[in-house]
Amino acid sequence: MSRFTRLVLAGGVLAVAVLPGLVLGQGAADEVARKVADLANGKGVEDGKVDPKKADEIGKKFDLDELMHLYRPQKKAGAKDAGIEVRLERLGSRAPLAPADLAKEQAELRRIARLNIAMAELAKRHPPKPKPGKGKKEWDGFADEMKKASVEMHKAVEKGDPAGLKRAANNVSGACAKCHEAFRD
Repeated sequence: MSRFTRLVLAGGVLAVAVLPGLVLGQGAADEVARKVADLANGKGVEDGKVDPKKADEIGKKFDLDELMHLYRPQKKAGAKDAGIEVRLERLGSRAPLAPADLAKEQAELRRIARLNIAMAELAKRHPPKPKPGKGKKEWDGFADEMKKASVEMHKAVEKGDPAGLKRAANNVSGACAKCHEAFRD
């Protein structure tokens, strides 16, 4: 068998082995996005109220890494999506949005705030293994801090308050950063 034939066969085997996993992986990511969006669109979420039964169902079905994938950049045809995490960091660290820009982006910013509120509740269902001085109590505290800042973000978006949006986005990012510092290895 020639070297070229072996390479072609190896490539074919690799494609058959890897591509289905990639496709299924994207399908799972899409399912996570749909389920969390459904939870985030529930009644009262803008006030921090999340349906506990739905949150439990989603929390049992998906692990924390699958859920947190929602914050990463999403690859969509023709779209330039930096991801929610980067978007929050930019909102909190740059000059406040102009009122006209806030009005134009209101629906997307509202969606991000609601998603953060839902994610804060989902995170509570996945506490990490305790570390010295860091356990479920601290984990839940960071999630509550994220939720509170996300409720404030939603309110600022609804009021058309660019300074309030900047402050709230900075607080959401801060809660995330503190949690990551405490619990990531």
